[in-house]
Amino acid sequence: MKIAITAILVLFFHVSQAGNIVTFQDYLIVNGDTLVLSNRPLDPYFELYPDLMPEMDEPYTHANNQYTAFFAIEDSTFYLTAIYTDKTDSSSSSGLENLIGSIFNTSEKIRMDWFSSTVIFGTSTLGVNKKVYGKQKHEMFLVAAVSEGQVLSVKTLKAKTLKRMRHQCFKEFSRTPECTELHQKIFHTTVSNPGQFETYLGNRVFDLTSQINQKATLHNNVYDS
Repeated sequence: MKIAITAILVLFFHVSQAGNIVTFQDYLIVNGDTLVLSNRPLDPYFELYPDLMPEMDEPYTHANNQYTAFFAIEDSTFYLTAIYTDKTDSSSSSGLENLIGSIFNTSEKIRMDWFSSTVIFGTSTLGVNKKVYGKQKHEMFLVAAVSEGQVLSVKTLKAKTLKRMRHQCFKEFSRTPECTELHQKIFHTTVSNPGQFETYLGNRVFDLTSQINQKATLHNNVYDS
């Protein structure tokens, strides 16, 4: 899947639906390849600034965070390059409006200096089914360690190794009040089955444990004034 893939195809053919839950996916451009991200690096930003959350003109009823973001790793730096919903722009080659301008007041790619986390993305050459990440015994992942926008390392891991990483991350998250609050918000109960909740969250747990330096965010001065 090369960079030439259009944003329209990404939005409307890579939105997955299971039961009543619609899930939007983000994408990461690495070495000229556009790869599917397993987590959502911008979600923690919009948790800080919920008024900035992109909205669709015709939103899905059963979906949260209804946008698709594109990121890139260039010269060991993690960038945000585009945000799309269903908003159109006839002057764009994709036919869709890149919302970076309206949200961040710039048309340039943005170095995510505020962002520290683990970023998971599928490879483009390994695995029998490229669309089902983490469900196969021999599936491989690329895992990037990002610290304040700097990509410290990119490693290739087997699914079972990633599962161990994810489990350790969930154990740490499960000790926080945020875990209890999130479970209550989603299921309206306290956490009675941690294993089931861990499975439900999947790689989202990396987003939930991201470290966000609010002072480095582009909207910090605006919201503090």
